[in-house]
Amino acid sequence: WLRKVAEISEEGNRLAEFARALEVEGKTRLGKEIAAFASRDLSIDFAKMGMQTKALNQIIPFWNATVQGGEKLFRTLGSGEDRGEFIARVVGFIVLPSLMLAWLNQDDERVKEFQEQEKDFNFITCIGDTALKIPVPFETGVIAHGLTQRMYNYFMNKDPEAFEGFMGSIADAMFPGFIPALASPFIEARANRNFFTGGRIIPAGKEDLIAKYQYKNNSSMTARLFGRAMAYMLGQETRSKAASPAIIDHFINSWGGGLGRLMISISDAALEAAGLGDKIPKPTQPITEKFGLDAFVTRFPRANTRSIEKFYDNYQDATARQKSLKYAEKMNLETEEAQEASYQRFDKLYDYRSIQRAYKAMQKSQREINNIWNDPSIDSDMKKTLIDELYLQQIEFCKEANEDIRAYIEETKQKAK
Repeated sequence: WLRKVAEISEEGNRLAEFARALEVEGKTRLGKEIAAFASRDLSIDFAKMGMQTKALNQIIPFWNATVQGGEKLFRTLGSGEDRGEFIARVVGFIVLPSLMLAWLNQDDERVKEFQEQEKDFNFITCIGDTALKIPVPFETGVIAHGLTQRMYNYFMNKDPEAFEGFMGSIADAMFPGFIPALASPFIEARANRNFFTGGRIIPAGKEDLIAKYQYKNNSSMTARLFGRAMAYMLGQETRSKAASPAIIDHFINSWGGGLGRLMISISDAALEAAGLGDKIPKPTQPITEKFGLDAFVTRFPRANTRSIEKFYDNYQDATARQKSLKYAEKMNLETEEAQEASYQRFDKLYDYRSIQRAYKAMQKSQREINNIWNDPSIDSDMKKTLIDELYLQQIEFCKEANEDIRAYIEETKQKAK
């Protein structure tokens, strides 16, 4: 029935195009056939595919739609009759709204904290305490909207990282995936990275813990119970990701999509009604988030923000380099001159002691969030207020830490000159 609702909204536009074409071509048999093909080609003709594409489309989501979307974009641009009207529509309905939105959001620190890839695929703005997220059309929308807002940020806001990851967004929009839907969550779980959002599946501070502790505060109770059952079968101290609640939630979301999230919400409500869920009050959730109907709104503040993810990336890179230096020194893998040169290169990139102190401060803040979340004496509204304040503090802290890292690199470069 969900598919039928989507088909009705799609067929409405096609019927309108059929009626317009019929007026031009006439109500002859040939005119009706031309009008029918015009209505099919209005957006994407989902029935146009060969046997190989049909087989691929059954195991890789949106394979045919992505191939045809890119083909239609280039076909329209190459058509002298359609190019002018197409460009006018792109400018009027995508580029100008993107410019207006970029101007309205230029001083909004909340919008700046959304991942750039998420902003490429959506119009995002904040109204009051609610962050609205409106998807842009694929292919054309991602290129026109993403390029517009990134150029605005680069030239007007002087953001040196404005174009970071933009080619990845274009590739995601233009090129069909090659990973079957069945296999995708396995690969993402192995990499601990959601390839679509770019965020971590298991939180940065919990990657090295045993599986049953690898969950977020908002991980579903259903996933936690599945995790406990898997830990019981595999061993309580197992590190297998099959027992990780965060990974289990990711599999459900990947395979079930919006319907899967809705079923998990219903399952959690049933567990809570049966007394099997946590009796600790959770932070207040909007009704759309509670029942998985949050396609056009998004949570803010949150842990998966641009500044926080950037800080953890910097910390992991610095830690990996530091461990590599220590290992090479311990195992005598390089000469003393080469080791000294490696340490000098590392010192030009990171003040590792400062990064460690910042990481410990983030851990302390996260522990405070966990304590508030699990405190039964704090009511839901107060929990949301306190946790939101701590997330805002984390964002500001990471923003300053990232700026300190950039300033340190620039300073060492100037000294080297």
